[in-house]
Amino acid sequence: MGLTIQVKFDETSTSFTAQRLRIAGDSERVRFSALPEVAQILRVPAKAFYANGPGDGERKRAFLSNAPIWGLEDMATIYYAKGIAVDGTRFCLRFIFNASQAIRDPESNNYQIYSRLLQDAKFSSQDLSSSAGVLTPIHFGLWLMKTEDWAGNVIFSLTQWCGISWKSLMRTKYNTLQNRALVGRTFEAFHDMGFKLVKSDSFDSWHLQQILLDIEDPHLTENARLNGNARCFIAGFSDAVEHCCKRKVPVLPIGCLLPRNTFGCEELRSLSLHLGFTKTPTDPPDFALKAVEWYECYRQQHTNYASSSLLMAQRKRMFPRPVACLRRLGNLARRRRGFWFDLG
Repeated sequence: MGLTIQVKFDETSTSFTAQRLRIAGDSERVRFSALPEVAQILRVPAKAFYANGPGDGERKRAFLSNAPIWGLEDMATIYYAKGIAVDGTRFCLRFIFNASQAIRDPESNNYQIYSRLLQDAKFSSQDLSSSAGVLTPIHFGLWLMKTEDWAGNVIFSLTQWCGISWKSLMRTKYNTLQNRALVGRTFEAFHDMGFKLVKSDSFDSWHLQQILLDIEDPHLTENARLNGNARCFIAGFSDAVEHCCKRKVPVLPIGCLLPRNTFGCEELRSLSLHLGFTKTPTDPPDFALKAVEWYECYRQQHTNYASSSLLMAQRKRMFPRPVACLRRLGNLARRRRGFWFDLG
């Protein structure tokens, strides 16, 4: 028998044994992180079971008592839970209930959820080991629970718990300038690793569910949660691809929505728009164009340096204190043209 763990659900007072699955394919490359010894028993508290709303994408509480019927009909919703180890370490479990029936039809929504979980697991294992636990979740593989009459065979992915999605935080007090800057910088780092989140240039507000801030970290003060000091992660890589980022400016309120070719990266340009950094164009966009001009000039002078290094130099030169600098820009924008972004 392979590696096993116990999963206990407080809401239904049930407990099941789960066994890690082997993923078909290149077994030499599909290697998941070793599970800590403290995770041999994971407890799912009664109020720690969720689903993202089908309309707004925000996190909603779900009720595990409905699990026996999930997967029996074609659904486009994935249910997930926070599992807690004996030492308080938090894990994320994303479930497919009644899996034997749910994934029978390759054309169904249920099967697409399974396919995305599988692709996410492979991508995390093969390409993201260096960023696991820092920028992306630590992935511990796919698991199978045989629950018999309760919810049949249950497949779930097991990863590090990374917090609450930005989509769910946008209408809260945590939607501050500092946290928006943190989200932007995290996405830039992911691009600098050589990847982007969406294959096509179709990044939209729905993908903000895949940006997570760990504001639930018990070690954080409330001031730290508000001021961009929480850990920020990117998750969900079923549609991720290799990418050579050609952005010329940072994901910060630079004053206008630059044309695609001028900004240099459509995914980060779209993210900047959804973060409220480019709500109203300035006329003329002096600061934005100066930032682009500085980058292009510096690139010509330092042809042996990676673009990410040049962009770091640009940040140091033009954004030495990003939040303070952006507040000055905001004050200037208010005097000249009215708000172009919400200062939080």
